[in-house]
Amino acid sequence: MKLKKIVIILGFIFGFAGIINAAEQGQMKFGVEVGWSPVDLEAEKTAQELANLSGSSVLVTYDAGSFVGRIFGEYGISPNLGLEVGYFQTSSADAKYTIGSDSASEAYDANGFDISAVLRSSDGFFGKVGMHSSTVNGAASLVIGSTTYAVTGSRDG
Repeated sequence: MKLKKIVIILGFIFGFAGIINAAEQGQMKFGVEVGWSPVDLEAEKTAQELANLSGSSVLVTYDAGSFVGRIFGEYGISPNLGLEVGYFQTSSADAKYTIGSDSASEAYDANGFDISAVLRSSDGFFGKVGMHSSTVNGAASLVIGSTTYAVTGSRDG
């Protein structure tokens, strides 16, 4: 569920990103976009579940968002049509749970490629139609006493 929310938020951000300096017919233009995306790791809910299971108080700290960067290039096919290709990467969104001297943590980041046709009107309006492929990577660790257990995984979509 957490991974799905991250992917939806990233899709929303990049789906509505505008082109400031569009490529004209036969030209190639490059650009960089940076931003911040809110992320809901549901850390407080997880902390409550851990407290219920352990019967102890759980201290939780977590990130409310992550930075997003994207590089892209656009080729102008005609005055009203361009082809855009991009790559994005996010910073890590982390959560840490502590019960006494024991702790658990989780971290997620995402990256992916996109391609789209950019349609423009002579009035200055534009729209994009395209697709993307994203990977959300996750890592978790659990420290009990002096022993650390680690798990990693990723999901493509």
